[in-house]
Amino acid sequence: MRSSICSPRARRCKVRDDGRDGLLARVVAASAVAPAAPTLQGTESLAAGGDAQRSTEAFAEEARTLREILEEPRQPPQPLIEGLLAYGITVIGADSFAGKSTLAYELAVALTSGTPALETFGVASPKRVLYVAGEQGPERHEYGLAFAAATRSAGGWHDRLVFRYLHAFDLSKPEHLKWMLGEIRRMNADVVILDSKTSLFGGVDENDALDSRRTVREPLQRLVREGVDVVLLHHAPKTLRDYVPTHANELLRGSGDLAAMASQVLGLWRHRSGRTKLLRANRFGEDAPLMLVPRYSGEGKQRVMSFQHGGPWAEGGSATRDVGTPAAHRAIADQRAVVEIIERRGALPRSEIERLLGWKRDRAHRALKAAGCTRRGNGPAVRWSLPGE
Repeated sequence: MRSSICSPRARRCKVRDDGRDGLLARVVAASAVAPAAPTLQGTESLAAGGDAQRSTEAFAEEARTLREILEEPRQPPQPLIEGLLAYGITVIGADSFAGKSTLAYELAVALTSGTPALETFGVASPKRVLYVAGEQGPERHEYGLAFAAATRSAGGWHDRLVFRYLHAFDLSKPEHLKWMLGEIRRMNADVVILDSKTSLFGGVDENDALDSRRTVREPLQRLVREGVDVVLLHHAPKTLRDYVPTHANELLRGSGDLAAMASQVLGLWRHRSGRTKLLRANRFGEDAPLMLVPRYSGEGKQRVMSFQHGGPWAEGGSATRDVGTPAAHRAIADQRAVVEIIERRGALPRSEIERLLGWKRDRAHRALKAAGCTRRGNGPAVRWSLPGE
């Protein structure tokens, strides 16, 4: 079955057989910079940052009394993906190569196909998704989307996902925002995925809350008023290498304005073992972090990654290559190993334990602490002995 997600505005469209049950259409837009055009009512203020001359119609919805609100039947907003993706604005933060685009591919394909994300989290109903990217080049994103789609059965859902790669695009510019709104209306999109903030938004200083409001908050709010849910990908701060994040907001670079405007923040932190920690925070608090396990296909430039749900995240030893084994289980095995070697050889320096067991740096330290072993001495004379000795 041949299917296509080609946009009629695309200048070149090809269909590639990926050798699987489903075919994912390949769309490469030569340039998506919209020509100069009259701006939408009120969008001039998006670029100017707003001023006293802004008309009321440009920013105000119709006034309603509480009686009118209560008389209108309504259902509470439902998450797009139960336990994983909320409604409104979701921001995904991660360091480079941690897998934020990989997670976005999985979310996009799950939403359009109506199948569970990460083979675990149910989708409320199939959606029409517009995936917009401005980093890495179109080929990389097409491979990722095709790999995520390969795990689903073939069907008529392929046409519900449209991919556009944009050049020199800036959503904070009124004419570019107008073009984006036109694309959303043309395909009647339900969800827009923006990959990423750095490549699709302007701005001078992302640490400046006022600059962030003008260049990011207002365009995103305009998209939400159009009736779509937005998923925005963003980079983590450079200081991330100095600590282990415990909250999703710690994986967002720049001012806190970005997290403040979001209904949900997802944070990806890649452990050196290859496992990925998924942190989740929303308006109602924090959910327990999850473990994502990578899987790969292809070689060289064709190599692409996907994620599998590995269960709840558990701290523990990590140097083993068996990244599919829960970390807590490996930690127990590590504790047993250090206790046994101390029983045989007596008190030892940590470096000697790592050498004898063939472990990487710091793995023995975590196991010794978890097992409750006793640390005695200072400096080079430090030795570790059995618990209670």
